[in-house]
Amino acid sequence: MLHLQIAGDMLCADQNFDIAQVIRFFRSKPGELAIYYELESGEKSYTRGIVEVCPNTHRVMRFFEKPQEGVTASRLASVVFYCLRKESLLNISEFLIQHPDVNDRTFGMFWEWLINEEKVPVYGMKLPTGFQLIGQVGLSDYTKWLAHYSSKQQLSPSKPITCRSFARVGLMGNPSDGFNGKTIAMSIANFWAEVTLMESQTLVLLPHPLNDPTEFGSLQDLFRISRKEGYLGGLRLLQATCKKFYQFCSEQGIALSKQNFTLKYDTNIPRQVGLAGSSAIVSATLKCLMKFYNITDNDLPKPIRANFILNVETDELFITAGLQDRVVQVYEGLVYMDFNKQLMDERGYGTVFEPKYDSG
Repeated sequence: MLHLQIAGDMLCADQNFDIAQVIRFFRSKPGELAIYYELESGEKSYTRGIVEVCPNTHRVMRFFEKPQEGVTASRLASVVFYCLRKESLLNISEFLIQHPDVNDRTFGMFWEWLINEEKVPVYGMKLPTGFQLIGQVGLSDYTKWLAHYSSKQQLSPSKPITCRSFARVGLMGNPSDGFNGKTIAMSIANFWAEVTLMESQTLVLLPHPLNDPTEFGSLQDLFRISRKEGYLGGLRLLQATCKKFYQFCSEQGIALSKQNFTLKYDTNIPRQVGLAGSSAIVSATLKCLMKFYNITDNDLPKPIRANFILNVETDELFITAGLQDRVVQVYEGLVYMDFNKQLMDERGYGTVFEPKYDSG
């Protein structure tokens, strides 16, 4: 049985908050669940309950209830949104017995005791969007925020998000990236793939008029175009990236809001000439999705992002692809890469060096 504990001063953005995703993640873990978010630059850690979360297992390793400065470097804050198993409710009685002083009987102190002292497994899920913390307020504050959310629904959708990724040219070492070697490559800005994301009522992937033709002048035209261009355009790249993105966020404990969008793309990268045109479309799509759902570099670091793009092509679409293309498109500019086998085996990515230029 599931028990939800949510603070009364937490307002969710109604239809955009996907509580079903939270429950699915909770049921996939052998323990309790704590929802957290990343503090904004102006927020102080001593005003919140702060958690330290293992990036690999997503287990909350330490909990600090309104810690003093310097106690922890974490900027991940609890929002007082927890999922508890039925058998864990007995811990509350034990906590009250061990803490007779009424000043120690806060909910934050309970979770600090449960995680730090009792070592009960608690897992963390990040909530990047879709809620508002109110704090100590009155009825007028709730009315204001409810009116704010209501007006947002009636306003026009947010501005379109447009992102580009560039073609890749190998300078030295190609194709030794496939044999744990070293390469130097660079991105070139005059060849690009561009993806635009617009919020919409339903999720729509728009075909490119040239690369994804669905209308032909005749059967002969279909034959000629298919013989020259093949059957595989960019639409499948958009779809595979979206599928992999949702899968990644679900596995990494990131609760996405229920916002739909329309994706379209354009590209001037010549096809099948080794300029990484397919991965450029995937890379640009991923940039748009990250911006739309407020996914940060901490959630999806650059080395992991490069692997993500590669996996979209190799795992989802069975495209033969190398390592360096995606690395260059994520870091951009002139990039030196060392795909040392030991590093690749241990952490899944090699070493990247970006030269710094002297403006003088």
